Amino acid sequence: TVSVLYWGPFHGASNMTIPSVTSTPPARLFIGFTALFVGLKLYSLTSELPSQQNPQTRQRNSLEFLRRFCRLYSICIPKGSNESMYVVGLTILLSIRTFLSIVNVNLGALTATHFVLRRWNSLNRSLTKFLMLSIPAALVNAALKYVQDALSISMRKNLSTHINNIYLRDQNFFKIQHYYGVKDPQRVITESVDEYSGEVANILSKLIKPVIDIVVYTDGLRRTVGWQGPVIIWIYFLLRHQISLMLKPVKHAINVQASFEKRHAEAHKSILTNADEIALNQGVATDNIIITDLLGKATKQSWQNRTKSAVITAFDTLVSKYGASVAGYGVLLSPHLLGQRRVRHKTSTVMMREYIIILKTLTELNRGICELEDSFTLLASIEGSTMRVSKLIDSLKDVKSHVATITESPHVGDTDFLRPEQASEWAKMWVQRKNETASTLGGGSRETTRPHHIEFRNVDIITPSGELLVGGVSFLIQPLQNLLITGRRGSGKTAILRVLGGTWPSAATASVVTPPRDKLHYVAEFPHLIDGTLREQIIYPHTMADLKSFGYTDEHLAKLLCLTDHKQTILGTWSLNDNVCWAECLSPHQKQCISFARLYYHLPSYALIDGSTSWLSAELEVFVYATCRALGITCITTSMDPLHLYHQHTFALNIMAKRANLVKNNIGG
Repeated sequence: TVSVLYWGPFHGASNMTIPSVTSTPPARLFIGFTALFVGLKLYSLTSELPSQQNPQTRQRNSLEFLRRFCRLYSICIPKGSNESMYVVGLTILLSIRTFLSIVNVNLGALTATHFVLRRWNSLNRSLTKFLMLSIPAALVNAALKYVQDALSISMRKNLSTHINNIYLRDQNFFKIQHYYGVKDPQRVITESVDEYSGEVANILSKLIKPVIDIVVYTDGLRRTVGWQGPVIIWIYFLLRHQISLMLKPVKHAINVQASFEKRHAEAHKSILTNADEIALNQGVATDNIIITDLLGKATKQSWQNRTKSAVITAFDTLVSKYGASVAGYGVLLSPHLLGQRRVRHKTSTVMMREYIIILKTLTELNRGICELEDSFTLLASIEGSTMRVSKLIDSLKDVKSHVATITESPHVGDTDFLRPEQASEWAKMWVQRKNETASTLGGGSRETTRPHHIEFRNVDIITPSGELLVGGVSFLIQPLQNLLITGRRGSGKTAILRVLGGTWPSAATASVVTPPRDKLHYVAEFPHLIDGTLREQIIYPHTMADLKSFGYTDEHLAKLLCLTDHKQTILGTWSLNDNVCWAECLSPHQKQCISFARLYYHLPSYALIDGSTSWLSAELEVFVYATCRALGITCITTSMDPLHLYHQHTFALNIMAKRANLVKNNIGG
C-alpha cells in the first residue's frame, strides 16, 4: 500500500527513488545537526534530574542513573531475545507510520492543488486515496499499541523473574528485611518493577519516533528546497534550544521562590501547631526572626524573578514566535534567492504544491523536535523507579555474597557512644560547664541560686472560655521530686502545665507558686522544628548568636543528642550543618530525641514533659529520667498510660471526674 500510494502518484514514478539519507554531503550535514541536537539534549539531561547542590554532583548522579538504567535495560531486553525483536518491530512500525505521514503530507498538498484549480475528477481520486490511506494507518497504530504493551509485559516478566530468583534463594527475603533494614521490598518487586517496565516501553516508543521523523523530514526538506533548507531550520532549532537553556535558571529561580513561600507558610503553620511549646519556652522572638527572614527572601527572589523573566520572555517570544516565521520564509525563499535551477522553470501550480509540502514538513519537523525534548524529560522522570529497583537488586546481591551494605552510622568528630554508665559522669561535666558559662555572663550558677519549688493550693483549672476542667488542684513539688499527672484525653493534664507556665491564668482566689519562667522548659510530644539547621533545632529558642556567646561547641551538642539517640541514627544521617524539612525527614523517635537534647541543652530546673516519651523504648525511657536526675532536672510528666512511669516519679496526680487526687509513690522518687 505504501509503495502504491507514495512512489507513484505524488512525486512521479519516473524520477523517484528510495531516499538515501547518507548519499550526499548535505545529507550527512543534516545528520550531523541531528546528532548535535541529541548530544545537547543528553548533556542537558542532568538538569532534568532532581536538583543537587552543584553541577559536579548533579552530573555524577545523572551518570549513576544512566548506568543503572542501562543495567536494568539489559536485564529486561537481553540480546537476541523476543524482547529485542519487539524493539525492532516497534522501530519498523514507527518508520512505516512516519512514511504514511509523508504520504499524507503529499496527499494533502495534491488535494489542495486540485481544489484550487477546480480539477474535480482528480480531487475525487485524491479523496479516495486518502480513505485508502486510513486503513493501513489504523492497522499500524493498533499494531504499535500491541507491540508496546507486549514489550512492557515481557520486560516486567524478565525483570521480576531476575529479582525473584535472587529474592527467594537462601532465605534472602528474610535476611534483606531483618539484617539489612530494607523496607517494603514487596512494593519494589511489584509496583516499582511494573512502573519501570511500562515507562521504559513508553519512552522507547516516544524516543524512536521523533528520531525517525527528524531524519526523514529533514531529508525530505533537503530534496524539496536543497541543502540550505535543513541548515536554516537547524540553525533556528539550535538557537531556540539555547534560549530554552537560558530559561532554565529562571525556572530554577521560580522553584526557589516557591520553596521560600512554602517554608514561610509552614513556619506560620508550625506556630499554631506548637503554640504551647513556643509560649512556654518563650520562643516568639526566634520564630519572628525566622518568619521575617523567610518573607524577606521570598520577596527578594520574587523581584529578581520578575526582572529576569521579563527580559528572557522577550527573547523567547522573539525567537519562538517571530523567529519561527522568519526561519520558515527563509527555507521557502532560499532556492529563489540562491538562483537554483530547480525553481527557475516551475509553474505556479507546482510551487503552490511545494509551498504546502514545505509548510507541513516544517510543522512535522518541529513536532518531532518537541517530542524528542519531551522524551528526554520522560527519561528523567523514571529516575525514582530505576533507583529503587536497582538498589534492591544491589542489596540482594550483597546478601547473596554475604557482604553487608548497611554500615555503622558515622560519628560526628570525636563523639563517642555514651553508654548509660558514662552518662551520669558526663552530665555532671555539662552542669559544671553551664554554671561556668552563667557565671562568666553574670547570671549566677544553678547551685548558688535559691532552689525553687512549685505549689498549687486549691487551684481550679478553667479554660479561657470559662469551662471548668479540673477543680481543687493542690500539690507541692520540691526539686528532684518528680510529678506524674494522669487522666484520660481532654481531662486537663496539659491545662495544668499551661497554668504552671503562665500561659493560662489562674483564678484570683487560687494560690500558685512557680519558679521564674527561665527555670521551666516545656517538652511537647513532638518538638517545634523550625526552619534551620540541625544545630538550631537543638538550641531552640536560642539563636546562633546565643550559642557563640555561651561558647558551646558542636561536640557538646552532639553528645547531648547522643544522650537519647544512643545509636546515632540522626548524626549518622545528617550533620549539624544540614538544613532539611525536619518535620518530614525525622521519624517520631528521632523527633523525641531532639526534644530531650533540647531539654538537656537548656538545663532548666523543671521539665514539663507532655507525653514526650511515647515513641521511646522502655529502657530508653528509664535512661532519660535517670539523665534528668543526674542533670538536676525535676520532671512533671503527663501521660494517659502511667503504669510504666510510676517508678520514675515521687507523686502521682490522678484526674477523674474533674477532680485531682494526689498520691505519693513509695516506689518512685
